[in-house]
Amino acid sequence: MKVQDKMTRNVVTVGPDNTLKEALNLMKQGFNRLPVVENGNLVGIIVKNDVEKALHRPGYYPETPVSWVMTKKVITIRPQDDLILAATTFINYKISALPVLDGNNLVGIISDADILQAFIEVVQAKP
Repeated sequence: MKVQDKMTRNVVTVGPDNTLKEALNLMKQGFNRLPVVENGNLVGIIVKNDVEKALHRPGYYPETPVSWVMTKKVITIRPQDDLILAATTFINYKISALPVLDGNNLVGIISDADILQAFIEVVQAKP
């Protein structure tokens, strides 16, 4: 099974100049992580826990730009990669989601929950 078979295709993103408050408002709608995109390129990722922690630190305000808190070295995967590579990457890097890039284009995101769902489907399909 390939990443493209289980990834979420319509990815909600933010820009580096969006505020922490804007990011947190999106996250309250059910998004635990948001890829950060600028001029069509992935430039970072922001995780709900990081936003919540930042808002409790001195010097960070709801108007602080996402770029101040985002992870800039983003680990990614390709749509044609196997789910086993995605799962191994989650374990090796202790992360829970991977932006999916086709070349430089963000085409999806896959989470550990997506991998677990695929596992359940495979196990249930066996006689």
